[in-house]
Amino acid sequence: MITMQGVVKRYGGRDILKEIHVTFERGKVYAISGPSGAGKTTLLQVVAGYEQPTAGMVHVASGLSMEYAPQDFLLFSNLTLWDHLRLKAMARRLEEGWVARAEQLLQCCGLEGMEQVQVQALSGGERRRLQLVLALFPRADVLLFDEPTSNLDDVSAHRIWELLACECANKTCIICSHAPVPDMLHPERLRLQGGVLYAE
Repeated sequence: MITMQGVVKRYGGRDILKEIHVTFERGKVYAISGPSGAGKTTLLQVVAGYEQPTAGMVHVASGLSMEYAPQDFLLFSNLTLWDHLRLKAMARRLEEGWVARAEQLLQCCGLEGMEQVQVQALSGGERRRLQLVLALFPRADVLLFDEPTSNLDDVSAHRIWELLACECANKTCIICSHAPVPDMLHPERLRLQGGVLYAE
C-alpha cells in the first residue's frame, strides 16, 4: 500500500501537485488521466522516490519492491536487448529462472528473435516495448507506468494492455496515460488536472 498525504510539488514557484491525498492499495490498478502538463509524470516520480515532495509525505509499506517504466527512454543505445535484461537481472539479483522469464516477456511483447539487436537499431515502438519488459521483468509488488502505449500502433497497444492485465494482478499498478486504459484491467479511474487529483 502507498499513501500520499498532503503532497505538494513546486517548481519555480508553481505548484505542479496540490495537496494530493490518495491511497493506492494492493491488488488494484489505477488509471490516471489528465492533459499534458497536468503533473502525471511528476506524481509518478514522487511515488517512485525520484523526486521529493515540497510538502507532505509519501508512505510506502515496508518491504515493497517497485519498478517504474518512464515515458522517456532510459536505454543504452550501444547495448542489445539481452544486455539490458542481463544487467537488470544482476541489479535486482534475480534467481536462475530469469532467463525463462525474460524470454517469455520478449515473446509477449513481440520482441522474440531480437535479443542481440542493439537499441540504436530499434524503432520507437520497439524501444517502448523493451522498456515495459524491463519494468515487468523482476515481478515487483508495485508497477508504475508513464504512457505505456505511446509510440505503439493499435495492435501492439492492445497486446500490451492484455499483458498488463495479467501482470498487474495482485499488485499495486499505477498507469498514467493519455490513451484510455481498457476495462479489461478493471481500473479505478482518477484524473489529475490543475495539480488536483480526483475520482472520475
